[in-house]
Amino acid sequence: WLKPGLSALTQETTLAARADSDRIHKNLYRSMAAAMRFQATLLSFGLFMAWGQEVYEGGQPCEPTCEQSALLVSSVKKDLDIGRLDDGPQWQHLLQVSSVKKGPGIGLLDDGPQGQQPASDATGSKFTGVPFRAAPHNSANMPCAVANCNKAALHLKALDKIRAAGAHCKRRNWAVVTTINDPTPATEDLARSGQWCIVVVGDVSGPSKFQLGDAEAQSSIVFLSAKFQQELEPLSGFVANLPWKSFGRKNCGYLVAVANGAETIWDFDDDNKLIVESLPVPLDTSLEVRVAPGPGALVDNVSVANIYDAFDCSVYPCWPRGFPLSQVRSGVAPLQDWKSEHVRIGMLQSLVDQDPDVDAVLRLTGQQASNIHFKKEIQGALALPPFVFCPANAQATLHHRDAFWALLLPVTVSGRVADIWRSYFAQRLFWDVGLHLAFAGPFVRQDRNGHDFSADLDAEGPLYAKTEALISFLWSWNSTSPSIVERAQELWAAAYERGYVEKGDLKLQQLWLGALQSADYEFPRPVTPNPSPQWQPRDAKTTSLAQSNIRFDDDVLRQPAPEQGNRRSNKIL
Repeated sequence: WLKPGLSALTQETTLAARADSDRIHKNLYRSMAAAMRFQATLLSFGLFMAWGQEVYEGGQPCEPTCEQSALLVSSVKKDLDIGRLDDGPQWQHLLQVSSVKKGPGIGLLDDGPQGQQPASDATGSKFTGVPFRAAPHNSANMPCAVANCNKAALHLKALDKIRAAGAHCKRRNWAVVTTINDPTPATEDLARSGQWCIVVVGDVSGPSKFQLGDAEAQSSIVFLSAKFQQELEPLSGFVANLPWKSFGRKNCGYLVAVANGAETIWDFDDDNKLIVESLPVPLDTSLEVRVAPGPGALVDNVSVANIYDAFDCSVYPCWPRGFPLSQVRSGVAPLQDWKSEHVRIGMLQSLVDQDPDVDAVLRLTGQQASNIHFKKEIQGALALPPFVFCPANAQATLHHRDAFWALLLPVTVSGRVADIWRSYFAQRLFWDVGLHLAFAGPFVRQDRNGHDFSADLDAEGPLYAKTEALISFLWSWNSTSPSIVERAQELWAAAYERGYVEKGDLKLQQLWLGALQSADYEFPRPVTPNPSPQWQPRDAKTTSLAQSNIRFDDDVLRQPAPEQGNRRSNKIL
């Protein structure tokens, strides 16, 4: 009897919004929220018989668990034909709007049992990161580690097409940028250097061509137009599952670079202009590296180092986007205590001059939203040891070939969250293959594209609410699986169980790893034994619902188609 009411809501919304396509989504989401609030009322009164066996066990009413409540929301979503779970932040907002206060021990619907109930309405709930759902399983032997474990990820014809697109550029160093803009100085200068093949990933709202005025520089550009990517979709499950109008289109560029033989990938934004003569490649031999002696802050099992403090940020407090807000006034050990070591760098994050990557809280509350500099020039790079975390972004980062498997940007979260989650996941997995995250002084100056700080604040919500719980979970997560392919899938599955990503990202990751296998990428092997910290947090604990068999629904994730001019010498490196 509930479904006709839901259908009526949908029809009413559709009729009312036909005149304006923008209102269709807004009203539909309002109707869906109303439907779920109505459903929440039913739950609170114990009227569960409308969903039959999902709510009954052995013919008797049972107290609804979080998973069962999720099934109910899923059924509403299906009835309304809303589409994908990652259809934008609106769906997440709906989950928050429809928070259901259930019986004792049952948390909020928007973050399952990890939502710690407040003592009163004078405060709110706290995200604790406790698993509240299980990753989907079956007997398909997933996660897989064998070659071509997902043949639909990248067919041979797609691989040939990708390699043909980059055949005119024969270099070991590749750069990847996604943009909806015409060429900017950042892209033009990198192309004119003649040192990089640059994959420019377009989108449906961007230009159909990407032309530089310099013919020689143009030969460094590999432009992936929206049309080119649409032609790949029938040949690649991975490309077909990348959403349009999304920062996640950059993932297609990573695949093109890997398939064309890249040894190093420069992951950058088109508003980050080089201020050094050249980038430090190859990463294995170009840098002197010093490793931190330990964390700058250690609270329970949240172990972090605020790298901006090491480089003496010109404002205080100063912290990178994605750093735990409770620790923004923390620093790092004195530089004389950092030890010179020969370590392998998987990811090298360049700091950014003038307008570095900080979050919306700092931009809205700090004395300076931009014109921020790092006053200390440090020779080489500063690396973090295992069990010390700091976020890294996708705006100015070098990636070693042995770390290409960790490039994947999740797409079921906002673009302001995706690269930060990627960096945290990567850091934990790097330890298992003997790699490190490292940081260097600014290679670039950012002339930031226009942003609405309030909109950024909204998009960055999970960073503020969930980062501490994520670091705590990653600290204690462990795997003994024999390959990094399996371990990566297990970690992302555990992240799904805790609400950091959605199921669509699990499928996308499987397709990504399968595409790399099809492109003959060689994954690094885990080191033995697994690393252990030299310091111990308090109350370090974790649980995981992840198992070795993971199943994905085919319908998930399907969707159509220093001062200006002052260039520093790289001697400072």
